Formats: sequence, C-alpha cells, structure tokens
Amino acid sequence: MEKRRDLNLIHLPEGTLVVSCDSCGGIGEKSGDAFACGSYYVGRFTARVGLLEVMAIGASPVVIGNGVACEMEPTGREIIRGIQAELKAAELPDTLLTGSTEENFPTVMTAVGMTVVGFASRLRMDPGEAGDLLLCFGRPKVGAEVGLEGDPELFSYQQLKWLLAQPQVREISPCGSKGIAWEGRCLAQLRERDFQPVSDCCLDLERSAGPATCAVALVSRKAGEELAAAGKGVIIGEMR
Repeated sequence: MEKRRDLNLIHLPEGTLVVSCDSCGGIGEKSGDAFACGSYYVGRFTARVGLLEVMAIGASPVVIGNGVACEMEPTGREIIRGIQAELKAAELPDTLLTGSTEENFPTVMTAVGMTVVGFASRLRMDPGEAGDLLLCFGRPKVGAEVGLEGDPELFSYQQLKWLLAQPQVREISPCGSKGIAWEGRCLAQLRERDFQPVSDCCLDLERSAGPATCAVALVSRKAGEELAAAGKGVIIGEMR
C-alpha cells in the first residue's frame, strides 16, 4: 500500500484502489454543535471532500461509506439525503452508498465519518518538470462563507472533469483545512522539488479551504496561462 497526500493507494494487478476518508463533527442542528448548519448540507459537503479527492487522481468511485454517529431520524436521514444529492451532482449513482447510524444511545452533537473507495486503471500523477506552474481553481472558504447552493466560487465537478481531460495537467489536489500553499508544497515535494509561490497572488495561500472549496493543479508551463484563463484559474506559483 502506498500513501500519497491524503490518499491510500492499494496497487492490484488490474489497477489501483484509491481510498479517501473525511470526518465532520460539531457542525449541524443539535444542541452540542459549535456551528449551525442543516444536516443535509453536512452530508453534502462531507461527501464532497472524499469524492473530489478520489476523482482528482483519476479514479472512479465504487463505494462511499458513511458512519453517521447520530440517530437515523431525523439527523441521519437528512445527512444521507445530502450524500445522495452530492452523488447526483458528481453524476454518480446513489447505489454506491452504504453506511450505519447510532441507534443505541442519544447524541447531542452531529458527527459523521465518510470513506470513499475508487478504482483506476491508470492514476493521474505524472512526474512533471522544473518550471511547471501550479494553478488554483475555486476560492478558499470555510464555515459561513461557503455558499450552500450554487456558489460560483466553489471548485466544481465540471471543472475537475475538464482538468482531467487536459493532457497538460500533471496532477490535481483538492485543498482542505491546511490551505492552498500546503497542497502546492506537497505536489512539489512528491517530485523532490520546491514550490515557489508568486509574490502578488490574489488568494490567501495559507487560508483554510474548508470542504475542498478549491483545488491546485500542476500543469506544464507552456499551457499554464492558457488553462488558467480558460478554466478561471489563478497562477499561484511554480515548481523548481
């Protein structure tokens, strides 16, 4: 098994199983929650993180497991409805979904863990070269800043699929709580190189991107500016 960024890669003769995990706690509608948010959106945004992680490396999700640490009615039901809606947004069938709820004890805080497993015959992680550019698509957002419906600044499945179709894109990494710069450094370090950020970037590269509200793509220098303009991306640095 190989560890790459936040993913576990299990190499098989036929291809590779890709495993991503994410959790969400203290966000919801219960008395003990720290941030108020509908359970439906808890399901959507928690599922979004794992789905984007798995799909970004070129794998197709084959199962998504949810561990809802709350009762089925009403919290679990709404979380599951949100996961199903996110699967639809990603153009995936809800038959991929399995999971469990807590029916033995009452809970005062919303909590859910999510595992997404995908399969790829070929992974999208080309080596690249010095001078390759790093582009950010979407905007870093967290908490109340995240638009619940149709936020145009969120990295979308449509953008992801478009990037995967571009041969000049070496690798794509959705961003989370560690921020854009961390993902850029990670992509460079995996290639035994350094990430050199631009000095006048319009984005806060250290800010949390919450539920994968943006993503970093490593692309060839020749195609970098063209892809940034076509996909509404921002050049954040280069690999040296």
